[in-house]
Amino acid sequence: MDNRPVKVLLVDDDEDDYTLTRDLLAESATTFELEWVATYNAALERIEHNQYDVYLFDYRLGEHNGLELLREAVACGCQGPIIL
Repeated sequence: MDNRPVKVLLVDDDEDDYTLTRDLLAESATTFELEWVATYNAALERIEHNQYDVYLFDYRLGEHNGLELLREAVACGCQGPIIL
């Protein structure tokens, strides 16, 4: 059985949403490794250079949106599930 933590990338410009997500994941029996970025460009940087098990994208990301980010992530070869 694989005991490594589930790597999650959260892309959300609202720190309260990050805090809520972090706290909810901490209550789970599964171990999660949560990384948070607040901007579209920071998310692209992480997606291009790292692999995650799950991607959580907010829809509103300044002048961009989560759907645009989803398209870019797929174009970059993102393999994990993306939740928008």
